[in-house]
Amino acid sequence: MPVLTPAKGYNAGDNCYNEVGNGGFEDFTNGKPRWWTVSSADAYPLADSTWFQSGHYGAYLGGYDDLNFRSIDDSLKQYIYIPTDARSADLSYAWYVHSEESPSATIPYDQLHIRLRDVASGNIVIELATLSNLSPRDTWGTAHFNLLAYTGQGLHLALEADTDISKPTSFFVDNLSLWICRPGMAGPMPTETPTPTYTPQPATDWTFEGEVSAMGGSPIPAANLTLYRAAGSAWQAVGSAMTGNDGRFRLSYSGPPDPEWFLILVQYPSGYTPAYAQAGPHFLALPGQMVIAVQPLPPGTYGGQRFVGLYVPHATPLPGTPTPPPLPTLPLPPPWATPTLVSPLATPTP
Repeated sequence: MPVLTPAKGYNAGDNCYNEVGNGGFEDFTNGKPRWWTVSSADAYPLADSTWFQSGHYGAYLGGYDDLNFRSIDDSLKQYIYIPTDARSADLSYAWYVHSEESPSATIPYDQLHIRLRDVASGNIVIELATLSNLSPRDTWGTAHFNLLAYTGQGLHLALEADTDISKPTSFFVDNLSLWICRPGMAGPMPTETPTPTYTPQPATDWTFEGEVSAMGGSPIPAANLTLYRAAGSAWQAVGSAMTGNDGRFRLSYSGPPDPEWFLILVQYPSGYTPAYAQAGPHFLALPGQMVIAVQPLPPGTYGGQRFVGLYVPHATPLPGTPTPPPLPTLPLPPPWATPTLVSPLATPTP
């Protein structure tokens, strides 16, 4: 079993990205935390306002008796991917335990497991941590892990609770993040440095990374993505990519080092229809299939873009290259006007 070392503090800079979506459990879709796959024996949403470290909501697992002796009662999981060239991959979260078990108990009757699972097989890759009725109670604690040993793998980050037949234990998790830095980004900084700084290196390349996944969290291969830049008052296609088996994509553009406006659009393969998009730092999600920069971006690497599709039997992809919508009036200043496509790339056939 690999040795897990505490994650070092670092300055994330503008281009490092958080791979975990909705780690604060503040966003909901149909009553369940967005970006998380929820499974509960008693049909709980597993995130609510019962207890949280910050914001208004937090994850809540356990808290009830299991009379059927299930191995897992509650589960929250999310697909994550750590690139092979990552220089840091730091997982952290806050946790809180409240238990009705006797404080003098010596057996972990109720447990919460923090695990990485293989996406394809579902097998446990590693148990990062286990909380139980024996853990410190009624106070917030934090945990930090270095996950660089798991680069190049599509994994599920899983929170899994199991309880026994009486005296339930409640487990709360909040502010969960997986910060990843790659070459050219801000790297690890000494923890004793109170206010580290980050100076971007001169560059003329923009890189955009993210994933396309289904509502249940599984990756969607063969999705087509197009990168647009604002050319005057029109959108110009400057790059395209197709997702691999892991659902990941990488789009690049090379030009003058001046800041540029960008828009990313996804077209799903046959069998899927757009559900929603979630933007990473510096981007705004537009309905369905697009994210748009909220400000001119300097050269660098930008991650965290996520597109989610809904599997619909016999669904067909939208014909042609979808047209980006008009530039929103905010936060873009004049003279930006309603754009049209120029020099669109041919739409690949899935």
